Amino acid sequence: MVIHVKDHLSGCATNEDGEALLTLVDREIRDRGVAHVDFHGVIYVTTSFVNSAFLPLLDRMSFDEVKGRLKVTGALPQIADMVRRRMADTASRVAA
Repeated sequence: MVIHVKDHLSGCATNEDGEALLTLVDREIRDRGVAHVDFHGVIYVTTSFVNSAFLPLLDRMSFDEVKGRLKVTGALPQIADMVRRRMADTASRVAA
């Protein structure tokens, strides 16, 4: 199943929004082994949202495993870049 962000969240700004997405992502990874998250139509996300939605995954699996299990599609370049940068920065700090 593809998680269409606009279908599940009213916004992508708060920690609570991020936690709601994380719940969906966790369920998909647990049930199907991979989560497909579609950001089509989303024009803005905050760092707080990205931190809450994706960084907790690094507490449960390696960065390489997250890259294999989390597929982000339909995101504007700046959104995709923010997700990649936050994940990579956090993974490098955890590994150090």
